[in-house]
Amino acid sequence: MTEITFASIFNPMRVGLGIIAVSLLLLMGCGTEPEYPVEAPECTLYWISFREGPPNIWMMDFPKGKPRRFTDFTLGCGRWGFDISPSGECFVTVQIGSDWNIFRVSNPCGAPVQITFESQYDGEHAISPLGDRVCFVTKRWYFDIYDRELAIMGIDGSNLSRVTVWRGSDDSPAWSPDGTKIAFVREMSYGQYAIMMKNIDTPDTAIMLTDPLNYAYNPIWTPDGNSIICVMTVNGVRDIFRVPIDGGSAENITQTIWSDEGPALSPCGGLVAHRVYRSGRWDIAVTRIDGSSTWFLTDDPKEDLSPCWSPDGSWVFWVGQVDGDREIFGAPADGGFEPYRITNSPNDDIRVICR
Repeated sequence: MTEITFASIFNPMRVGLGIIAVSLLLLMGCGTEPEYPVEAPECTLYWISFREGPPNIWMMDFPKGKPRRFTDFTLGCGRWGFDISPSGECFVTVQIGSDWNIFRVSNPCGAPVQITFESQYDGEHAISPLGDRVCFVTKRWYFDIYDRELAIMGIDGSNLSRVTVWRGSDDSPAWSPDGTKIAFVREMSYGQYAIMMKNIDTPDTAIMLTDPLNYAYNPIWTPDGNSIICVMTVNGVRDIFRVPIDGGSAENITQTIWSDEGPALSPCGGLVAHRVYRSGRWDIAVTRIDGSSTWFLTDDPKEDLSPCWSPDGSWVFWVGQVDGDREIFGAPADGGFEPYRITNSPNDDIRVICR
């Protein structure tokens, strides 16, 4: 039997090797994600990540959680969008053969359920405020290869019905807060796009809210359901506008000499987070809905895109380019603190959603 002595236990070489081994174990256990702020709203972040190869949906409980996989599609998913329902289910577009169809995944790494079939393309879907219906873009009724329509179905794929009939492209659907209307983008002719609005349960004609010559896109409803926030190009400059649905005049919110795009409206409706192109790069800014003031959350050489809000409206999250790829960042919406880097993936993390 080998004699165990005090000296053998505390042999300096063994101690050194032991410290190294323990350190490696700790590093492996902790992962490579940054430290997250303690004083931050509790919410859940979802995004598309290439960190383990083909893109899949990942999630984390912010601020104390760690990134974990939500979907597990071998060939990847999310190229044509994903959305998270009020109950936390993930709806995502996946390529099956030569077609793109929509799947529902009820919980992290749960079995995916295919809910659309037999279409060249189903994607860019939006979940209704109550979480009971899905509006999406489809080619199942197309006149030609460029034609896309809107359709609606239950979250299990039932009761699928056509929403728009147009020989052209209808896309970017957005539900009204009460779930009775859809705002969307219609290509009127080459290079001319307008924001349209339609009551989903009546056969009336869609109403045009913006002039097609102003190339409008990216519609978002205000919480009161009385206006649409969107991007329009006027006199060669892209700005963010508020458009009343009753036919009133559009109001330029940002009014800058820069290009303003990618609006995300705060939960209370008082602030718009957006990206601003200035000095050859995109930064993230916040503008009051009345246009009275704008402040920047980023001011650096990297590209910052795709802002979204925490449910309580206190933080903004976005995608920033750093170290050769894209990561998720966040900061208090008042601009009082430097941005936090939230993910540290070896490959891109993109299209963040917060719930």
